[in-house]
Amino acid sequence: MDATVATFLCILFFALILFAKELFPLEISALLVSLILVITGILPYKEALESFSNDALFLIGSLFVLTAGLNKTGVIKAIERSLIRIAGKSKRLAYFIMLISVAVISAFVSNTATLAVVIPIVVSISKSFGDSPRRWLLPIALASVIGGMNTLIGTSTNIIISGMLGQYGLKPFSLFTTTQAAYPILLVGMAYLFFVAPYLISERSEGEQIDHSQLFNLRAYTSEFVVKKGSPLSNKKIEDSLLSKDADVIIVGISRGKGKLSVPRNATVIHEGDILLLEGNIKKLNEIKEKYGLEFLEETKSDATIKETLPGGTLRNELKLHEVLVTERSRLKNRTPVEVFLRNRYSISLLAVNRQGETVHNKLRDFRFLAGDILVIQLLRPIDNRTFDFLGLIPLQELERESYRTQLRFHAIGIFLLSLIIGSTVPSIPLSLACLLGAITTVIFGVIKGNELYEVIEWRILIFIASILSLGKAMGLSGAASFLSEVILKYLPVNSPNIAIAAFVLITAIMTQLFSNQATAVILLPLAISFASSSGINPMSLVMAVTLGASLCFLTPLEPVLMMVYGPGRYNLLDFLKVGLVLLVISFFLACYMIPIIWRP
Repeated sequence: MDATVATFLCILFFALILFAKELFPLEISALLVSLILVITGILPYKEALESFSNDALFLIGSLFVLTAGLNKTGVIKAIERSLIRIAGKSKRLAYFIMLISVAVISAFVSNTATLAVVIPIVVSISKSFGDSPRRWLLPIALASVIGGMNTLIGTSTNIIISGMLGQYGLKPFSLFTTTQAAYPILLVGMAYLFFVAPYLISERSEGEQIDHSQLFNLRAYTSEFVVKKGSPLSNKKIEDSLLSKDADVIIVGISRGKGKLSVPRNATVIHEGDILLLEGNIKKLNEIKEKYGLEFLEETKSDATIKETLPGGTLRNELKLHEVLVTERSRLKNRTPVEVFLRNRYSISLLAVNRQGETVHNKLRDFRFLAGDILVIQLLRPIDNRTFDFLGLIPLQELERESYRTQLRFHAIGIFLLSLIIGSTVPSIPLSLACLLGAITTVIFGVIKGNELYEVIEWRILIFIASILSLGKAMGLSGAASFLSEVILKYLPVNSPNIAIAAFVLITAIMTQLFSNQATAVILLPLAISFASSSGINPMSLVMAVTLGASLCFLTPLEPVLMMVYGPGRYNLLDFLKVGLVLLVISFFLACYMIPIIWRP
């Protein structure tokens, strides 16, 4: 092993630690590794820059826009709702339709975008049948994963691998290249998810489906107080008052004289005689009466009907509790309620946070959100799906107010389908170019507004992919891929290609449980191609072994789709192991059986 290979392997080990520990956001870690490779001379600067112009980036970025067009016009929700109506009162048929529809949609639309729309529908429908959402959410999320592996655009990992093949002299994937080997996994996997998986999940877990007034009883009451003469709050702005800094009390509303209740702002001045609507636990509300010179006026449960009105004629009983899920792309991620002005800018009052089964009620002003957190919030004014979408939050109940550009629904569908058809059938127009033209067309027709373009594209994912592509390129240039393939050749019999295929599927599947599937694929693909070259095996057979293996992330919530249902389903790691391990074994054997048949080694 020469010095260059040794240096690269040290950098690779460092990269794997960064990805596993998530000391920094993944895109920052990947960019740091890419810079280290350039500084050490392993990767030429121009080669690193070429990764940022890779065809895969344009395709993935364009698909973000096309998928957003389907969401903004309500296409996915309309499809799901129409299919559910077919099920009628049959619980099993409704569950079957949800599985099939999610798997099929996820083959062409980002599975995270699909799940964002489907989760509140699943929660609502499962409860309407008297069933626990736990028994629906995880199988449906897994259906989206195995559905996505069936096409080029179903998962970004397939797109990345396809984009890397050119540098090794191999033909990129067509739209349905992976379908040839993946469809048996889809068929058998769906049968397992329908007939077996729901019965491996217990009916309910501790803390699931508990009434809010019990689960979050520290914030179960709102009370109205009159500001008395001589109160230390009088003639002070809310932001300057000690009351606003009390982490255990929330100022929900303020009214003056016979005026209507209004949402308090930091600059709002409190006067003698004002009525403050405060929220907190009973003990704390009793304490603040004397402390702040307030007089108790009225006490009600948070969900009680109060006859006074908010601006616009809405009843104060519109201040309802909602549960929302923080996604990976959320603006709240790694920030506190104060930093995002959650209350003043968006009129959202944070009552509690549930993280991996643990509920936090106190000192929420300084609580830093993470992806997967479930927030219990109270809306201080009516909010529709656009605000939640902007914040990167998924409501776990269907909203009463929804706003979609339904008049442009057929435009969105037509542009999406035409982009795929042209990119798949016209030889002179690659799929990435067709989708890029489609993305521009969605803006021209107003399906996506110009100012929304920068919001719907997940730039951090594009930065991560571009940076991680540099790592894969450096693996080949440094000679590390050849070195590692020679090491593997000592232990794998060259005269048994099927064993090599099985080994790469297994290694990839194991690594993807611990690291992102994109990083796993980029690291192992150069190794697989180098091994194929050294052993005389058809390189496409090992390419497909890595491709399918990278999508078999069923055992941990590291897969973004599984993280999305982790909180709402109140799952634990044992649930993922029980359901995912069987599916992993099924998928492994089917992949090992199908790959040698289609791509003879």
